[in-house]
Amino acid sequence: MDKEKKDIGKWWIWVLFLIIITVISLFVLGYFGVIGRTIVERKVFENSFQYSEARKIEIATFEAQLVEIERKLSSNLKEL
Repeated sequence: MDKEKKDIGKWWIWVLFLIIITVISLFVLGYFGVIGRTIVERKVFENSFQYSEARKIEIATFEAQLVEIERKLSSNLKEL
């Protein structure tokens, strides 16, 4: 019975040790930007000229669609 408890205790210590090492590794990698590098790349992309121009074109397209819808609605209301 005591031997069994010692064996289980040893396994739990190993599992706890591996969890601690994993947490420390993820923290260090995140600190140095290996994991968070994609966040930085995303911010650079969002601040790029191509991204801002694409958003401007998208806004202009939506505004044109809105004007067209409003025109159709006003012409339908006039007919009534």
